[in-house]
Amino acid sequence: MQTVNWPRVWGVFGLLLFASSGAFAEDWPRFRGPNGAGLAPTSARTEWQATDIAWQTSLPGIGHSSPVVFAGRVFVTSGDEESGSRFVNAYRLSDGHRLWERKFAATGHRKHKLNSFASPTPAVDSERMYVAWATPEQSLITALDHDGQQLWQVDVGEFKSGHGFGVSPIVVDDMVVVALEHQGDSRWLALDSKTGEIRWQRPLKSSLHYATPCVRTIGDRRELIFTNWEQGISGVDPRTGEVNWAADVFDKQHIESSISSPVLSGDLVIGVCGWLGHQNEVAAVRPSAAGNG
Repeated sequence: MQTVNWPRVWGVFGLLLFASSGAFAEDWPRFRGPNGAGLAPTSARTEWQATDIAWQTSLPGIGHSSPVVFAGRVFVTSGDEESGSRFVNAYRLSDGHRLWERKFAATGHRKHKLNSFASPTPAVDSERMYVAWATPEQSLITALDHDGQQLWQVDVGEFKSGHGFGVSPIVVDDMVVVALEHQGDSRWLALDSKTGEIRWQRPLKSSLHYATPCVRTIGDRRELIFTNWEQGISGVDPRTGEVNWAADVFDKQHIESSISSPVLSGDLVIGVCGWLGHQNEVAAVRPSAAGNG
């Protein structure tokens, strides 16, 4: 398998699609693709020429989010650095024709100079797409249908961080799951994908983290995998938010942050944690088939 990095264009901010990239032929429904693995079933070229570009288009503002692809459509977000407004755009995968654009008013706020107002990648399923944005006062999860009509929007609380927001939502069964970990009231939470109703919340003693969870399958059941410095690597029941197991694997001598998202490799669960100026750690755990760490 080949690791896939979606191309982005800076300066005149835009989106490119390469004509011969078979790696993009399948749906890419969340941050780093299916289950966050960053893997595609076919390999991609290591060198590109201008003639390989199928289409390109400019986008309003800038953003660090990745595009997502579902059923022949590309969805991507961006943000205006001056006003703080956020945008969602949809394009036809085959030729780059813009299908629609939606603008969401918001206020600018303090963030890291290398962050953007549109850093979280959307998630998409067969009926809806979901975007997550935050200011210090509120964290908004918004659902749109594939034609850009807003279906619901829920404010799940403040987000305290001088670095800004960056966690991406994921879809698990009929729920939208978000890891809201910051310098305030941190929690993992799941919302009903159809209505936005909060199904469950798991309060945390946690600081600032940006890792997006993935899903581990054990027989006929599944569990969410989260990483952070305080709890380490955790397996959580997606139906209830109950913690099945937790492996306290990261050093506690210095405060660290989980930026990179967890991944699975066979029966291993791999997480990363670290901080500038201190050690950076990678840990792999092998939970038992029963779900115990």
